[in-house]
Amino acid sequence: MQSTLFSIGNSTKAENFIYTDASADWKKTVNGRGTGLICIQINEEAPIVEKIELNFPGLKQLINRFELLAIERAKEIAIIEKGLNNIQIFSDSKVAVGWSKDTKVSWVPRENNKAGVYLEKEGSFLDRITKVRNPTEKEIVKLKENEIEKQTKLLKKEEIKVLKKEEKLRFKELKRLKRLKK
Repeated sequence: MQSTLFSIGNSTKAENFIYTDASADWKKTVNGRGTGLICIQINEEAPIVEKIELNFPGLKQLINRFELLAIERAKEIAIIEKGLNNIQIFSDSKVAVGWSKDTKVSWVPRENNKAGVYLEKEGSFLDRITKVRNPTEKEIVKLKENEIEKQTKLLKKEEIKVLKKEEKLRFKELKRLKRLKK
């Protein structure tokens, strides 16, 4: 079966097509700790499914982190464990694709994501997986770097708001001073 590419750039040079997806129930997340499934399908091979536990205190929804972890794990399996070259990774999570900042990662519509279709079809069976894999140090670092970057962007936005308020106050004060001089 020929894969359809949904991105521009170097993806047309890819020889190995990898689909990733994740599934997590945010209602079962307690104190930022949650368990989810990641699914990776490389070319036409049988999907690889892993049950993962993440811990991000203060967060309720972890799905985007599971999606990003699926992408990172796909790279690890394809490049390090299988020695594949010329890969293109597809995810139906626009957030995770953006967070990955990797030109070898592209968005694909949900219905064309082989890993997502598999998770959807086999979901009830997969819920019975009992072995839980904890993220590796490298995966944790990637997730935390992303979290730090997000927080930094939020802080910058807040700083800009504060600076704008201060500028408005200075402008008002200058106007007031000019009126007093007259």
